[in-house]
Amino acid sequence: MIYNPFFPWKALTFTTQIQGIIAGEFLSPVIAHVYPTNICNRDCEWCIMAKERQSGATLPAEIFSKLIDDLNTAKVPALHIVGGGEPTLYPHIGLVEKFNGFKTISTNGIELTREVASLFDRVRISVDAGTCTTYQMISRVKPGVWAKLWGSIQEVTRGKRPYQVGLAMVVNAQNWHEIPLFVRNAQGVKADFVHIRPAYYPKGTSQGDEVERLAPAMTTISRAASIAYPGVDVHTVADKFEGFWTEKQYSKCLATPLQAVICADGQLSICLDNHIKFGDLNKHRFPNIWGGPEHKRAIEQVNLDECPRCVLGKANEVIEHVFIKNEVIRELI
Repeated sequence: MIYNPFFPWKALTFTTQIQGIIAGEFLSPVIAHVYPTNICNRDCEWCIMAKERQSGATLPAEIFSKLIDDLNTAKVPALHIVGGGEPTLYPHIGLVEKFNGFKTISTNGIELTREVASLFDRVRISVDAGTCTTYQMISRVKPGVWAKLWGSIQEVTRGKRPYQVGLAMVVNAQNWHEIPLFVRNAQGVKADFVHIRPAYYPKGTSQGDEVERLAPAMTTISRAASIAYPGVDVHTVADKFEGFWTEKQYSKCLATPLQAVICADGQLSICLDNHIKFGDLNKHRFPNIWGGPEHKRAIEQVNLDECPRCVLGKANEVIEHVFIKNEVIRELI
């Protein structure tokens, strides 16, 4: 069933925000993605944040606290704590309890505790392998981390829990064959969902070419694994690579104001993937940055030919073809 949390056309529900974008207004974003720290305890070769991680930056507690206050005032519906680095290494993560909306975290799970998981409505844990050997190779971690990870997963999945737990796998040429083992392991801990997607590598790299060739097999194997190991929702997500592996179906990036991206150094970024930065929360509060001249100039710097895979591709298609050009004739049901 396509109607799930990974529904690619979700932007169709953001009518008010999209109408604001078209009118040149900056309304409150639908979600705020926050990188609280650039410190990480894994070293994955596909990490799109590798350059950011070199800084080792961490968002000061006072700045993070004020940010959450501003997001609440703006009635931003959702908060996503993510990396950057590994968010469970952030010493002030308990401050997310102040946020009034839906809270989710993407973590590698190594240092995850039930106490931290309970701060969120949804927890996604990046496992990325089916065996210890492969995990150690792709994560470039020391022996014993795999066992620690699964100890953490077992702790946060045991018994009745007030949050959803999903396990994620980023697929490349080194681990694709372990998709069935990964799904079996997820079934064993009664994960609520499984998220499988291709790894991102820049265009023209041998790793990227391999992943593109493997993408159809990834989907087929994942579907077979979901049948072999029932009881867990398995989702394969590759739509973010449309427009990267294939021709883009939109002429301009207009969708970035749907989300706010706050980096560990206090600056904002226009996108999760395209790290054009603007503003500085160390100097100004969020409402004084959002929609300001510097924000608008940052958006104008976007060059679609230079963008990596696009997390907002479908949203851009919706804005251009449904709302601006009205090719679907919205007046007709």
